[in-house]
Amino acid sequence: MESQAQDSVRRLIVLSGIRPTGPLHLGNHLGAVRDWVDLTNRGEYDCYFFLANLHMLTTRSAALHTEGKKSGVDPKELYDDQVGLVLDLMAAGIDPNKALIYAQSTIPELTELMWLLATFTPVSRLEGMHHFKEKKGKLEEEGVGANAALLTYPVLMAADILGVQADIIPVGEDQNAHVEYARDMARAFNREYGDLFPVPDVWQTKALRVPSIDCSGKMGKSHPEGSVFYTDSEKVIRQKFSRAVKATANPPRTQSDWRNDPGDPATCNVFSFFDLVGSSEDKSWAEAGCRGATISCGECKARVAVLVNEIMAPIRERRLSLETDIGRAQAVEILHEGGKKARGRVQEIVTRAKEMVGIPAF
Repeated sequence: MESQAQDSVRRLIVLSGIRPTGPLHLGNHLGAVRDWVDLTNRGEYDCYFFLANLHMLTTRSAALHTEGKKSGVDPKELYDDQVGLVLDLMAAGIDPNKALIYAQSTIPELTELMWLLATFTPVSRLEGMHHFKEKKGKLEEEGVGANAALLTYPVLMAADILGVQADIIPVGEDQNAHVEYARDMARAFNREYGDLFPVPDVWQTKALRVPSIDCSGKMGKSHPEGSVFYTDSEKVIRQKFSRAVKATANPPRTQSDWRNDPGDPATCNVFSFFDLVGSSEDKSWAEAGCRGATISCGECKARVAVLVNEIMAPIRERRLSLETDIGRAQAVEILHEGGKKARGRVQEIVTRAKEMVGIPAF
């Protein structure tokens, strides 16, 4: 790790964020939140986990407003999603006494730092970001236009990282380019004005892609029928997997005569879950049974449902116990307290950055 401005006596800071666009699901858990819990419980790091509620607004349509129309986004629903996300994180095992949980919007100094970083950033680099091109393309397919915030998303993300002087960023592969941009911004600022920002490292385990149950791509909040959410009951999980699509290019084996219709696990969407939630014995059982036609697709789906429920049951129990007026009030208090602590740190760092640039507050 490059450590131009790192105080050798302080603990390393881990930072990651998640957009509060709906309830958390199995894909979020296996791909990110499970690792956050592990990093928090190690006791080796100062962990900062934030609600990316400013990033959340980047996919609003600019075209609707230029046409004199409203976005149709309900502010109360957005607020409830943010409170619900805190409860989800607590249910997953993140202890707010061990990690700082806060909302991005609590810290206006982040947008000041974003502006400073934007002055180092060529427009062409932002336009060439895969994230921008992908999201812009999807919005255009829906007949709506991308807003300027979507273009500058990586600059705000860099401010999120550098604003707390984060050292370690646990992200998925799709965010690597954004972390590399933040690394470049740290180097550029330090080179121009002097050492202030540590150059952050990516913390990454084996890349996980949790497929949608309905074979529509990656598991996501926009496809509830293909996702397993923290609050899904055991019955709902069984039902979702019983309707699971085996593969788009590989029809299910014959239900009435499956013993004479061997399958191919390599092309089966359901079988891929054994790598994510099962043991080697579970995977061997499913593979041998499918290829040898000794188990049906229904048996395989049922076994996956059991394995998924074993992971989700304790989270579901905790999440449902938190869904009370007291629990929601606690979530708001966590955001208030976490926001004050995180803002105190960011204020100090951004004040130093402004002074170094030559634009202090008068």
